[in-house]
Amino acid sequence: MNSNTTTLPINGTTLNPASDDVIAPHWGYISAAAAVIILGNVVVPIKRFETGDGLYFQLMFCHGALFVGAIVQLFRSQAEFYPIVMLGGVVWITANLFMVPIVKAIGMAQGMCVWGICNMLSGWATGRFGLFGIQKEEPDSILLNYVGVLFCIISAVIFSFLKPDIRKVKEQIQTTFPTNPSGHYNSIDPINSAATPRSLSEESLLITPTIKHTEEVKIFIDKLPPTKKKIIGIAMSVVSGVLYGQTYTPSIYIQQSRKGSSQFGMDYAFATMCGLFVGNTVYFSIYCFVMRNIPRVYPRASFPGLLTGLLWGTASSLWFLVNDTLSEDVSFPIMTTVPIVINATVGVVFFREIKGKRNLCLLFLGIAVTAAGAAMCALSKRPV
Repeated sequence: MNSNTTTLPINGTTLNPASDDVIAPHWGYISAAAAVIILGNVVVPIKRFETGDGLYFQLMFCHGALFVGAIVQLFRSQAEFYPIVMLGGVVWITANLFMVPIVKAIGMAQGMCVWGICNMLSGWATGRFGLFGIQKEEPDSILLNYVGVLFCIISAVIFSFLKPDIRKVKEQIQTTFPTNPSGHYNSIDPINSAATPRSLSEESLLITPTIKHTEEVKIFIDKLPPTKKKIIGIAMSVVSGVLYGQTYTPSIYIQQSRKGSSQFGMDYAFATMCGLFVGNTVYFSIYCFVMRNIPRVYPRASFPGLLTGLLWGTASSLWFLVNDTLSEDVSFPIMTTVPIVINATVGVVFFREIKGKRNLCLLFLGIAVTAAGAAMCALSKRPV
């Protein structure tokens, strides 16, 4: 590694990175390849488990992501913590709140298509046109970049026509509180109870029997008529996608505007994960209040949620490096569409979710268009 400090011209000034860890461009492509493979498989751990309204799963997910951020920070202990970077994590977790309602309103395929396109365009436009105070990035080949983005949009539309065969998982929820004949939880206060005193072991037997029941989670979107449900579902997908696309904007802003800030993108991973955790803690607290302190908890989603968070945290940390070397106008078309191809392929090979000649033809066509679009976006930025 070069011990000489590298100077970077940004917004007409010359900034010295806080460290000399300015990575070579080819590591950006390697990081992109690793990240898209992980993102393409990030939902695999949770595929066969019921997540209900998604709030408990998201809580476990954030623990996993924060753990990855802490590990990165241990190795990058000299990195300065910028609180504003936490905003990126808050924005991401806010966008993720819409996922369950979107899937219930318009389905995973159409939902992923809409929020995937908006995610890509949001991140791409931010870097390409210099939105939100970000330095404007111009690829070496503007035409190749634009055509690549167009191909990525077309591929997302193709994938939206897939009709996967996903079996609904009915989760048996285990609770440690007895229920009365009406199905509601009993409120037991051993200290103030007027009942005849019993030994501790007897009370434990009364309080902790395991009740198994199947719960079909209903949320507000389920009560809407089909037309209104679709409109609201698409609107939420647009909002969600735009928010997803701004996850890395605060860290890039700091890199480009704060004198002496580190130019090594991974130095901002921990702050982003902290924002993720803080934002989710607030949302989950509100959820518990609304649910009168009886949140829907799905025990079997605990470890899969943690594992999903670990995978996403790793991929997100690599994404910082991709943004460093390829810039957002190149990285987002690749990072938001290639994982869809991988996820669809995994669905075919391992879960048999995509069947039939029509679906398979659409799948292969989508893969070909995505590969072409991603390649054009990658080639629009020449390695130096």
